[in-house]
Amino acid sequence: MKKQQLLQSGHPIKRQPKVIGLFSGVRGGEHGAELDGWDSVYSCDWEKDAQKVFYANNKTGIYHVADISTLTGDQVFDYIADNGGERYKKGEMDCVLSTASCQDVSRSNPVRKCLSERANLLTEQLRVIDDIYPWTFYIENVDSYFDVLNEPLQRQFETALNSMKGYNVKMAVLTPMDYGGRQHRPRLTVVGIRKDLGIEFSYPTPQPIDYSKVSFHVLFPHLDGFASGQSTKRYKNGYNQIFGTLVVADDTIVYEYGTPRKFNLAERLKLSEMEHMDLTMVSNDFQKTLTGNILPPSLSRAVFHQLRTEILYKSLTWK
Repeated sequence: MKKQQLLQSGHPIKRQPKVIGLFSGVRGGEHGAELDGWDSVYSCDWEKDAQKVFYANNKTGIYHVADISTLTGDQVFDYIADNGGERYKKGEMDCVLSTASCQDVSRSNPVRKCLSERANLLTEQLRVIDDIYPWTFYIENVDSYFDVLNEPLQRQFETALNSMKGYNVKMAVLTPMDYGGRQHRPRLTVVGIRKDLGIEFSYPTPQPIDYSKVSFHVLFPHLDGFASGQSTKRYKNGYNQIFGTLVVADDTIVYEYGTPRKFNLAERLKLSEMEHMDLTMVSNDFQKTLTGNILPPSLSRAVFHQLRTEILYKSLTWK
C-alpha cells in the first residue's frame, strides 16, 4: 500500500514509514509491513539463493547478501545508497525488523545448542540494530526461547537488551492465528521503542478467529487432514482447526483421499501466506528452509500497524 492509497483510506499521514529487514529470507515480515503501508527499503540474508528468489519475484527493491556477524549500520546505509536508495543516517530509520535463525533453539531440533554460533546471532542482531538506531525495532523468534534448556541464551540476550539504554523494550509471545493467520505458530515478539518518542508500546489486541477463512479444511479442501510432528503426530481432520507450526524439517504428514504424503511447495506457501511467491528457481531443500522460517505476514502486519498508528503517528518527536 503506497502513500496515495493510505491517503485515500483516511489514514492520518505524516509520511510513509520505512523499515530495514535483517535475516529476511523470503521476506514474510517485510511483506506484512508493506501490507500496512510501510516502505521496505532494505532486506538482507547471508544466503545468496534468498537474494536470487527476491530478484526473481521483484523488479525493484534492495536485497543484500550479508553476514550479520560483521555487518555495520554504515554498511547498510552505504548499500542502500549505492543501489539507488536514499542516503540514510544513524537515527533516521523508522524500524528495523530482525528474524534471526532459530534452528539451534527450536523444539524441532533434537540436539539443541543454545549458545552455538548460530544461536548467538539472536544477540548479535542487537549490535546492528543499535548501530542503525531506528525509532523502533521488532525482533521475532521461536517461543522455545523461554524453555529451561535455553536459559543461558536468555541471560545473554536480555543482558544485551538492557544495555540498549535508548529504548524501552517489551517481550511477549504472539501467534498469527490471533491476527487472521493460517498457523498457530507462537512467536517470541520483542519490540523496542526509542525513549525520545515518549510513548509506551502495547501489543495489538487479539482478534476472534474466522474459521471460515483460515481453518485447514477451508485452505486445503482436497486434503482429508494432517498429522504434525510438532503435535506428537496425532491425526487431525482439519475441520475448524488451525494448523500448528510449519517447520523446515518437513515432518508433517497430510492425507489426500486417504493417501499419506508431505506438503507440496504450493501448500507450504499458502500456509505461510506467501502464495504469490515463486520459489522454483532454488532447490527443494532451500524451498523448505524459506517456507519453514517465514514470519507470517498477518502477525507482522498487526505489529507494524501498532507501531505506525499507535507509536509513530502519535508521537510529537517522530519526524
